[in-house]
Amino acid sequence: MRIRRIELLATDLDGIARFYGSLLELPVARECDSVTVTIGWSTVVFRFGDARHGAIHIAFTIPRNQFAEAKEWLASRVDILLSDGADEFPLEREPWRSRSLYFRGPDGIDLELITRDNLPNDSTEPFSGRSLLNVSEVGRAVPDVPAEVERLSRDLGIEPFGNWVDQFAPVGDQEGLFILVNEGRVWFPTADALAFGEPDQIWVTNEKGGPEQRVPSLPNS
Repeated sequence: MRIRRIELLATDLDGIARFYGSLLELPVARECDSVTVTIGWSTVVFRFGDARHGAIHIAFTIPRNQFAEAKEWLASRVDILLSDGADEFPLEREPWRSRSLYFRGPDGIDLELITRDNLPNDSTEPFSGRSLLNVSEVGRAVPDVPAEVERLSRDLGIEPFGNWVDQFAPVGDQEGLFILVNEGRVWFPTADALAFGEPDQIWVTNEKGGPEQRVPSLPNS
């Protein structure tokens, strides 16, 4: 699954443009009422509004052979988040086989850089903003995780990714995942970023070469 487009609210569009453009070195298009950030095949559109602090989680895929370079690059720009004194978070089991770094963005958004060993995306270029390859994960807080897992499978053919439980379910594949959690769950590794709601719009491509599909809003939203 490729996550093509996400639309989010933001309280400070100029701050969004500075953070993603100047700090993370990503292509940014600033308009009067929005900021569009391009990350490889993904775009994130921020529109002015009452964004809830820390409500959303987004991860970006980086080349699997550049974790150390990514950490040095990121640490020169933002504070890398810790959990129990650690700032690197590997998941060696299948299907994850990943390593992650976490940091906070405007409006307290919980951001992540992640490598996936199962993706052949090695790079020999010096690490930079261009090394953020695409949106890898989008966190979505839902009232009923099992019901949303069933709905995504039935309506869009998006299946669970490995094991899942009633309060936490990754769905999708190595290229793109939704992280479904119950509202009020704390986004790892923060202590105060509470999952709430979901992006205003999400567009995905579920099959290589297939058409883009809009992920329907939750029935009660």
